[in-house]
Amino acid sequence: AKIQTLSDGTNTYIARIGLCNSSSFATDGLWFEYTHGTNSGNWQVISQAAGVSSTGNSNTAADTNWHVFKIIANAAGTSIAYYIDGVELTNSPRTASIPTAGITPCVGITKSAGGSTREILVDLYTLNYALTTPR
Repeated sequence: AKIQTLSDGTNTYIARIGLCNSSSFATDGLWFEYTHGTNSGNWQVISQAAGVSSTGNSNTAADTNWHVFKIIANAAGTSIAYYIDGVELTNSPRTASIPTAGITPCVGITKSAGGSTREILVDLYTLNYALTTPR
């Protein structure tokens, strides 16, 4: 995924990449989140269940380059690890607010200021579900 233009004081937005159960990321999900005015413009990692979220601040800055975002749940579903370009982020894995409801791939931008269009480009999205017991 790639953010075309970073958030700023004129055109402010929150970018989210991950898994959720609604396009608004309002109830359940696991995702990466960025806006310029939070965590010094570094990515945050979010786990959210039934509207209760757990947020971890990373020290990885958002930029306008292509990156591989990866979310991995352990086999027990009790820990969620977040990676960008194969490197696990600070404050990952998350062990609180892990959703049990169904979630699906989600990417979105929520604008709060400005009129310019902002985009996240995604060229590939894969979902791999490795079962601990083969069926």
